[in-house]
Amino acid sequence: MKHAIVWPNGKTRLLSISGAPLFDSTGDFDGMISTVQDVTEQERTKKALEESHAKYRQLVEQSPFGISLIDKDGRYQYLNPKFREMFGYGLEDIPTGKEWFQKAYPEEKYRREVVKIWKEDQRNTGVGEARPRTYNVICKDGQKKVIYFRSVTMENSDQLVFYEDVTETEILEKQLRRAHRVEAVATLTGGIAHDYNNLVSIIMGNLGLAMQEAETETALSHFLKEANRATDKVRDLTHELMALSRGGAPVKEVVSLKPVLKHSAKIIPADSGILIEEFIKEGLWAVPHDPHKLDAVFRNILTNAVEAMPQGGTITITAENLRIDDLDQDPGLALKAG
Repeated sequence: MKHAIVWPNGKTRLLSISGAPLFDSTGDFDGMISTVQDVTEQERTKKALEESHAKYRQLVEQSPFGISLIDKDGRYQYLNPKFREMFGYGLEDIPTGKEWFQKAYPEEKYRREVVKIWKEDQRNTGVGEARPRTYNVICKDGQKKVIYFRSVTMENSDQLVFYEDVTETEILEKQLRRAHRVEAVATLTGGIAHDYNNLVSIIMGNLGLAMQEAETETALSHFLKEANRATDKVRDLTHELMALSRGGAPVKEVVSLKPVLKHSAKIIPADSGILIEEFIKEGLWAVPHDPHKLDAVFRNILTNAVEAMPQGGTITITAENLRIDDLDQDPGLALKAG
């Protein structure tokens, strides 16, 4: 039995006392033999070990990482709650490493590769050395996860393995790498487009001078006009590339649409038999728009109109300020009041 005894100096010691009765030759009780042992330090050590075990067990149980303990024969001895949450497998599903490899890596070729690396790492690393690896793992519910492993061989040859789910991290890193590539391409595209735009400006300038020197209504004049019209379209394409290099957002200006409308109408060939009538009011309100993009829209509309009238006709371009109220809104006009 253990008893707490207060020493004369006021300190308490824990004593283990045991005794046995003594009997004389006739069998009568003749006394008692007792042993007394001071077990204060042993009890303190025992209590400290129990507290330490409880503390470390709590850390393992509450760990944000999956943890498994595998003995030297490949049998799973322990899986913490995070492991079961991460993969869905319990000891009943994967009693040994063989079942783990078959379930976690169902694709045979990939499984053989993982097993080969696992065995090589075990042979080439010493006790206490971590073996970090990243693999794709199939969970019990069929979900695929990217897992970062850290395996450590213990002194008794058991394997302690830590598992971290890095699926989201991998996705974000791939997106970041893709964004960097896109940024690099955009920078290159912007530089090329800028140089190309300068060259096109020189070509257009020289074509303009050549058109002034060429006699009107001649084949040369016609060819120069066609070349000038083509370089005008190239300029628009160059503008699109430059916008793409800035992320594709339109470069808006808050100005009147009148210059864009007049410029767009110039694409109609003089010999097309198409008459242009313009009714563009003065004092048009400024509109936020990308002149190049809107110019391309109007050009497409006008081109379609020309193609719809192979025998010639009249295209009327009208622009005016208009205020729309809810009451007089045309049901077929998809515009907000204002």
